[in-house]
Amino acid sequence: MSGPVARRPKGVVGDPIRVTTNMYPVALHPDRVIYLYNVEIVPELSANSSRRNYELIDILQNYAHPQAFNPRAAYDGNHILLSTVQYAWGAHHEFPVLTSKKSPPPPIGQKGHFLIKITAGPSFPISSLANYVRFPDSIRPADVVAYLNVFLRMAPMSTHAFRGNNFYVDQGSRVFDDWLMLRRGFFQSVRATATGPMINMDITSTLFWIKRPLMDTVISLLRLSDHRALSRLDDRQLHTLNRLLRGVRVVPLHRPGAAPKVICGFDKRGADTIRLDESGITVEDYMHEKYNRRLSYPKYLCVSLSKRDQNMLPIELLGIDKNQFFDLKKLDNPVWDKQIRTFAMVKPSERLRITNTGPELMQHAQSDYMVRAGIRVNPTPLPLNARSLRPVPVAYANGQSAPRFGAWKNQTFFRAMSVQFWAVLVLDHQAPPPAVKSFIGRLVSAMEHCGIHVLDHTPTLYPKDARQNITQLLDHVKADLMRRFKEPPSLLLIVTPGDAGWYTEVKQLGDITLGIPTQHVLSSKALREDRGSAEYCENVALKINVKMGGVNFVPHPDSIAWIRNGDPLMVIGADTSHPRPQEEFKPTIAAIAFSVDREVSKYNGMVTIQKGRQEIIGNLVTSLKTAITTFKATNRIAPKRILFYRDGVSEGEYAQVVASEIQSIRQAFKELNEAPPKITFIVVGKRHHLRFYPDKRDEDRSGNANPGLVIDHTITSPTHDDFYLLSHQGILGTSRPMHAIPLVDENGLSSDMLQGLTFALTHNYQRATRSVSIPAPIYYADILCSHERARVHFDPSIDFASETASSNGPHPTSQQYLQAFRPVARGLRDKMYWM
Repeated sequence: MSGPVARRPKGVVGDPIRVTTNMYPVALHPDRVIYLYNVEIVPELSANSSRRNYELIDILQNYAHPQAFNPRAAYDGNHILLSTVQYAWGAHHEFPVLTSKKSPPPPIGQKGHFLIKITAGPSFPISSLANYVRFPDSIRPADVVAYLNVFLRMAPMSTHAFRGNNFYVDQGSRVFDDWLMLRRGFFQSVRATATGPMINMDITSTLFWIKRPLMDTVISLLRLSDHRALSRLDDRQLHTLNRLLRGVRVVPLHRPGAAPKVICGFDKRGADTIRLDESGITVEDYMHEKYNRRLSYPKYLCVSLSKRDQNMLPIELLGIDKNQFFDLKKLDNPVWDKQIRTFAMVKPSERLRITNTGPELMQHAQSDYMVRAGIRVNPTPLPLNARSLRPVPVAYANGQSAPRFGAWKNQTFFRAMSVQFWAVLVLDHQAPPPAVKSFIGRLVSAMEHCGIHVLDHTPTLYPKDARQNITQLLDHVKADLMRRFKEPPSLLLIVTPGDAGWYTEVKQLGDITLGIPTQHVLSSKALREDRGSAEYCENVALKINVKMGGVNFVPHPDSIAWIRNGDPLMVIGADTSHPRPQEEFKPTIAAIAFSVDREVSKYNGMVTIQKGRQEIIGNLVTSLKTAITTFKATNRIAPKRILFYRDGVSEGEYAQVVASEIQSIRQAFKELNEAPPKITFIVVGKRHHLRFYPDKRDEDRSGNANPGLVIDHTITSPTHDDFYLLSHQGILGTSRPMHAIPLVDENGLSSDMLQGLTFALTHNYQRATRSVSIPAPIYYADILCSHERARVHFDPSIDFASETASSNGPHPTSQQYLQAFRPVARGLRDKMYWM
């Protein structure tokens, strides 16, 4: 494999513009020395116990042994203390820290009576953390980030709720239904840039539980009109409480100062019924005997705080603890979801204003840790010179269309298909037949306007009876289509009210069983006859044409001349989608999308499964052999060049992923007896917090920069030849640029060439007449491996849904998932069926 991409000359193409970044330069004192100490906590806590580790070190330095730590050291939550002085106790010391209130206390070295062993390590000038700029081998940039972040985090951790690098403040919060609160916060983290360390700051937001009595929260959450209903909850209500509140910390209201406990579950029996053991007293009587506490509501449900009945408390004696995050994945309220997104989507000028309050709120200049270490953060965000690439014209069958603010007018499709005969499934039993027929008429007009030849203007309708389940309807449709037609219809159109379960079953029928393109339309949008109806029908036509094998538009030939004029080239997008942390038994979904045409606008897709949470694509050789064979069958020659865009890779995984997947590309060509191609391998990331704010004269209508903004200097990586590219129009909120990191480039592309090609490939996403935020092939791979689409590939006998698969009975094995996985039907493998 080739080594890292050498530094290219910076790009020069484009109009110069000025932007403000959300990067804050860091200055390091030339004379301050940092002393590193290694920490071992006995007994060792679990790998995800950093919050508890912070608490133990805080007790050590402030309460148990304050005289030994003057001034206090900064702690990373794991194994490192960083001090600005050399402590008098020498090279090694062991400190007992008692947290248990038991009498007698546990022995030293057991839980509740910890032994913290600290050993002196090396010292270094704080200024040496910037030496990587001039001397690349002097220190790893990752260590620069780690050490400076330790000092940066200490002050805000003591005053704000935090998770990772996000710190949440009280200003600007919003209450949801009196039991949840949406809070604004600040992301902050050190970045080792090509010109020195800087702080990247941004705003963030998330939901918190409101600190209040648990009984009040349950009443609000279940929308009970009378608190007396807490004595007669049904199983459905109990399931809701367990789903939302299991794992939430609560404090006992009858024991002020007692440590919080975690909810394990709810029991709808009252404290007057539940006994501490088979022959023991009731919880109600125990509370009276032990705490002289008479319950006001002994018949109301109780809360389990462990797996033992002896740790059951009445709901009236518990309160929600402070600063607790609500799991957004448990949110199933579309109205709230929209409000949360609206809250997070802040206009660029306002986002920058709020971000600029962050240095003071995060105490950059006031933190004792930062001041003593000699770390000074410039409170003014860094301005930069940037370039704005010219819009990429888009070619149609009847000419070209020039983007304006990243969008363009649709014309006759570049390669339009024909609809010979088709069928319409009406799953919304409340949809009036005349309205459905009217929509079909409008859709036919839109398709024909785009160049699609529709031979059948009155497709067969299959309405769903209100008493009929979806399986019965689909069985009837399948049998009737086989009986009436000698060949499958060109298309199945589904009018649906939006039920996700129906989506999966219909897609399984079309994508897996019959090999027929399917297109869902929401009845709430399709049946409206207003100004937006024509645009909606046009958007549906975009999807239908590519699902049937057509191409809607392509980048102008001049913008992809390097691709068109050289040896045959295949563009590949690749991505993986992992199960949630609690569901590692589920597989990771991997997908590639690969181009098969000269215009790199028609793609085929491949989906495979592999071990859960594995980032490297395990079946890549097999998938690529199919891609190469398909490309050769279409073009009569195998690709000689590969442009490989990879999503979902963190910086720590770059070397491992690129080494494995480059080798997989070579192996696929070797096994097919094809000459090895020249490979350009680019990781594209969107999970970052960099934002760019243009001057007023360069803003688009949303306040963002126009599509085409590119930055390849100053704030880029010290080790990779990367660039940032904002390729899409801002609509709501502040646009996030893509971060492109070329890791291998055997094709010898210049900066301008690579940036221009990447920008051009954001203009051929076939279901939108606008440029998108990442190259289309990555977008396609992302759709293919999404969990919504992944469910389509699994036999209904194995449930891939996030909730049920993990809660009922034993988990399916990897082999069972593999056996239940079904590939897309052969008739759709050369079509963009996922669109």
